[in-house]
Amino acid sequence: MKKTLVFILLLFFYLPVFSQNSLPEKILVKINPYAAITLGKFGEYIYTTPPDEYLISYLEWDTLPLFQTGINGKIQINKWSVEADFCYSLPFNCGKMYDNDYTRTFKMCYNIFDNKDILGLELFTAVDYELKLTEKISLKPTLKLMYCYNQFSANNGFGWFGSSGYSATGNDEPWDSEYAYKAKKVSGIDYSRHDFYSFLGLNFDYSINKLNFGITTLIAPFSYTKALDYHKDEIHLPEESLAFYMAGIQTSFFTRFDIELYCTWELNEKLSFIFNTRAVFGPQTRGKLYVSYEKNSNYGLSNQPSANDITSFKITSGIIYSP
Repeated sequence: MKKTLVFILLLFFYLPVFSQNSLPEKILVKINPYAAITLGKFGEYIYTTPPDEYLISYLEWDTLPLFQTGINGKIQINKWSVEADFCYSLPFNCGKMYDNDYTRTFKMCYNIFDNKDILGLELFTAVDYELKLTEKISLKPTLKLMYCYNQFSANNGFGWFGSSGYSATGNDEPWDSEYAYKAKKVSGIDYSRHDFYSFLGLNFDYSINKLNFGITTLIAPFSYTKALDYHKDEIHLPEESLAFYMAGIQTSFFTRFDIELYCTWELNEKLSFIFNTRAVFGPQTRGKLYVSYEKNSNYGLSNQPSANDITSFKITSGIIYSP
């Protein structure tokens, strides 16, 4: 993997940026308004204090689906292309949120909520250089920076509690045992998350007649996630509130991937139809956890590790306009 990344960087470095052939001969501008839906989930994890670590909490925030609208712009100068994209998620219900608590050996509590998208933003910029392999096939080393913000609110919750404070036996019991307590109402949870990715990879492009097909495969040498979790208390009086805040921060290297498949169909000289699918995904990455019991107070560093993961599948269609 490292050899591949070094190869891509060398391609960027040795491209004939200052040669006479690189002087602008033709500037092409493309504007692409589009609609999209995103299917996937965000994972939020908490572990016990090291060295005897095991998972004690997992929140799964589903997006099934997110409805989105956005605009993409691209400027192509000879073989260089610079691209910018902005996408906004519409504030609708987007599936469920599942809250799971564990002991060392079994799942103890299980809650289900309606999940609503409050605000979703996605921005990226990318640059690539076209290496023509044949008349119809080209290879493009690509550098991409992406920022995502997602804010959700989970409400209308119910669930099963097998913890010792709720179970019929006074001991920790599995959530689905006859001794667990079923709650018809569970206090909601709010969640906001910032993700930053730096991607590097290759685009393979093939053209035939008025059709254009391509695949882009990218890996993130560096990614950063910061998430804020607010567990509400809608049962007790304010002076007895058990509400609390958690902030998780994780950084990772070479653990996030971005794979895109696209197809464009040229309708005429100025208009084309585009359809693409893109997956952004990656396994759990560990980081620090901070806790506070008041909204505006300082967060204290916890000894417990936090973690996150992501699985996101986006389907997009729109019209490309070339002035």
